[in-house]
Amino acid sequence: MPFVPSPLGEREGRDSARRVEVAVLGAGLAGLSAANCLCGQDVEVLEAASHIGGRTKSARFGNSAWANFGAQYLTDDKVKVVELANEVGATLVPAPFGEFGITDHLDDDVRKEVQLQIERVEAEQARPRPATAWELDDQSFASWLGPCSDAAASFWDHWAGGMLCCSITEVSLYGVLWWWGNQRTSPWSDQPVESSGRGATVLAGGTNELTIGLAQRSGARISLRTQVVAVIPTGGEYVIRARCEGEAVTLRARHVICALPAPVAASVCKELPGWKQQALGSVRYGGFLATPMLVAPADRPVGPWRFSVSRPNQVYNANDFRLRTPGDAEQSGVCYHSYVYDRYARQIWDDPDDSITSGAVRALLAEFPEYTNRVEWVGIQRWKYGLPHYSLGHMKRLDALRAPVGTLRFCGDYCSPSNMEGAARNGERAAAEVKAEMEVHS
Repeated sequence: MPFVPSPLGEREGRDSARRVEVAVLGAGLAGLSAANCLCGQDVEVLEAASHIGGRTKSARFGNSAWANFGAQYLTDDKVKVVELANEVGATLVPAPFGEFGITDHLDDDVRKEVQLQIERVEAEQARPRPATAWELDDQSFASWLGPCSDAAASFWDHWAGGMLCCSITEVSLYGVLWWWGNQRTSPWSDQPVESSGRGATVLAGGTNELTIGLAQRSGARISLRTQVVAVIPTGGEYVIRARCEGEAVTLRARHVICALPAPVAASVCKELPGWKQQALGSVRYGGFLATPMLVAPADRPVGPWRFSVSRPNQVYNANDFRLRTPGDAEQSGVCYHSYVYDRYARQIWDDPDDSITSGAVRALLAEFPEYTNRVEWVGIQRWKYGLPHYSLGHMKRLDALRAPVGTLRFCGDYCSPSNMEGAARNGERAAAEVKAEMEVHS
């Protein structure tokens, strides 16, 4: 049964300043994980978009294929997300991507150069030091690499763009060490990485199945198309001003959990102390643009795609079409989850949708000419706040980014690893703080 939220503007009996115990700002995985932990409490979740789940947004096509617009798959270290998926009854199936070597496409000389650099990275990982150590947190990866060939630098820049939505000139050495290899759920160390035992998996039906399940399980009221414009402390509580489809609405809450991107949080949360404003203002994001493409089975062609003009020599797919739904493309069809990350997305961000989707289809057909006359649907989603950068000094600011201000708590993607595991754990952390505060005053 599909989840149907109850928007503020449509709820019977709504008054202009209704009170709740906890207001959660943002219905992404962090916000919904918090709401799930607060099941049984008086919780309202406010979400500006028309869908729940944030970057877990997906669309389903019958039983065989689905489109993911953001979060894709679970590596073996995402134990909390696997636990939540089991709790809500979401189905995990083996990821269909297979094993591939990230240096396979390089020529021999460049591969040797990159392999030596990889050995340097892994040697650094074998020497854990405090996250705030100057040589880790205050040094860009590009400067740590030092002189190298353009081809090797391009390899690392492409990797950083895909994993972190930023350039090697923007990410700190610590950020790379955190995300290289299989230690992406917690700061890297020499200790064994916790494992779910499931291997790499995807959520059958789309990643949104997890967040829809959490929304249902939480029992929280969820108001979509409700954009928060101000969070104002007053008289021991918070007044939250928002707009729901053009209508001004007001909510009062004793506790607020802010799961909004850092720039949005800094804008809407009023009267923050200077240290908090400064910390939030330091966070930078890289955007990405998703164009999932549904391919019909071979025996049910749909005809030629109606192309528009797209840019020549522009990258419209940056993941080599590795990300896709399971199954036999010839027999049951398949959906390719196509993306371009920040460095490529910037160039086409403001282009018309039909130009971007046409560019994506052209790239798909160049790789798979057998799909001519079989492209059935193409989606598009621009994620302005794609992933926060692990920029220089980020780890020194992490405590300030996580710290609450009164009963206003923060669990945005800048407070933890910027992946599904980090979001889920971070939302639960904020909810645990609220629970502890409630117990003190009960």
